Amino acid sequence: MHRRRYAKIVATLGPASSSSEMIRALFEAAADVFRFNFSHGTHDEHQARYDIVRAIEAETGRPIAVLADLQGPAPKDSENDGGCTQKERPPALPQAAQV
Repeated sequence: MHRRRYAKIVATLGPASSSSEMIRALFEAAADVFRFNFSHGTHDEHQARYDIVRAIEAETGRPIAVLADLQGPAPKDSENDGGCTQKERPPALPQAAQV
């Protein structure tokens, strides 16, 4: 059974929403997508949550999307990163001549 709507509701899973009961409650309350924030938590914690989501999907017969939120590159500077410096900004492109 699919939900008939254009918007999707995203629920972020974390320490307060790791139990099977809580994930099921979020799903039953209309969550379509479960977001995993890989900036926090361990591989085992994420795997356990993922297994719960897939078990609920199998039980209900309704597809559940998973969103893996990966950490992007962080700006670096010499004060906060042990001597690593941020790349210099490329020189500005020359302005086109006004005609």
